[in-house]
This record gives sequence, C-alpha cells and structure tokens, in this order.
Amino acid sequence: MPAGIFCIENWSAHLGARNSVHPLLEFLELDRTARIRHQRVESRKEVRHYLARFEGKRRYDICYLAMHGEEGEVRVGSEALDLWDLTSGRERSGERPTFLGAQSMSDGTDQPETPFNFRGQFLYLASCSTLASGAHAELIRQWTGAIAVCGYSKPVDWYEAAGFDVMLLSAVAEAMAMKNTRAGLERRLTKLRKRLGNTFLDETLGFVCVPDWR
Repeated sequence: MPAGIFCIENWSAHLGARNSVHPLLEFLELDRTARIRHQRVESRKEVRHYLARFEGKRRYDICYLAMHGEEGEVRVGSEALDLWDLTSGRERSGERPTFLGAQSMSDGTDQPETPFNFRGQFLYLASCSTLASGAHAELIRQWTGAIAVCGYSKPVDWYEAAGFDVMLLSAVAEAMAMKNTRAGLERRLTKLRKRLGNTFLDETLGFVCVPDWR
C-alpha cells in the first residue's frame, strides 16, 4: 500500500486565496506514489487540531505543513504559531523545554504540555525560514519522536520549492512504504541530494533534514 501524506495548508487569511499545493499532491496520488489527505486551515487552533488527528495514524505517516513561515514559527494567515505550540500536545507535569525560545503558552497559561507523539512518522515543515536555526530540527525530532524532520532555513521561491516538494515527497513516500523505513529514507534522500547537488539544496533552498543523510 502506498504511504499516506497528510497535508495541512494555509497561505493567506483571505478566504478567496487560490494558492494551493493540492495539484502537486494530486499528481502524486494519480501516479499511485502516495495516498493523500489535504486539509486547509484558518487558525492556529485548527493546525493543532489536525496535527492531533495526524498523530499516531499509521495510514498517514507523512505530515506536510504547507504555509508561510519565519524563523522558529509557521504563519497561519496573520497568526504566528511557534515551534513549541506546533509540536506540543497534551498537558503534563514538569518544566517546559526552553530550546524553542517561546515565552508563554498559546492559551495564555504557563501549564507545560507533552509533545505530540510522531514516533515513526515523517514531519516536513515546508515553510520559509522556519528551521533557520538548524538545531531546531533535531530538537523537534527528539521531542516528538519523528523518524525525520525536514524543512527550510531560508526564504524560498514558490516554483523552486514546489518542484522540490514533489521530488522530496515522492522519495519519502517510497521509503515510508517499505518495511525497513529508516534505511529506505537514508538511501532515497542521499540519492536525491546527490542528484540535485548541495549548492541548490543548501545555498538556494536552505534545506535542512535530520538525520542529515548525505
């Protein structure tokens, strides 16, 4: 069975905005590379709601967040969602980690939370500059248990990023459909990096992936 891609998308606060990665996902689905679930969102609350829906779903093991971003956060319309609130799930006792640099909970309280459990799942933050601090990707991976975390550390061109997203998601989907997922990911992402070259990935896109398979 093909791997499943769960896409959460927002590019604008305007309801009439037509920008969408949905045609890219349809291409992957028509080619039988992946099964697709595409969800537009309009608020931070909806992003977290659908991340909770994605959590632990073996039928959809790739999360593709398609939205604007800045260093350390994603943008949902005019709202910002920092990486702490993006990856935190339920309440727990103990101290809040400081590695994401957030100062308060999104609901205005200081009650710390536990992370979403993305163990065995793949998280792709396809938003400009969100992973500008390279350490964030590794810390998110450790925090959520994701098999890998990828994204961009720079502002990217829409068309260059869209073309790369198709290549990356197809490679990841092929690997996630295998029994030996981690080895499959390493082979395919190493091959993709060699094909595209470090200049394009590192300098043009600022692509970040942990583990850093080269």
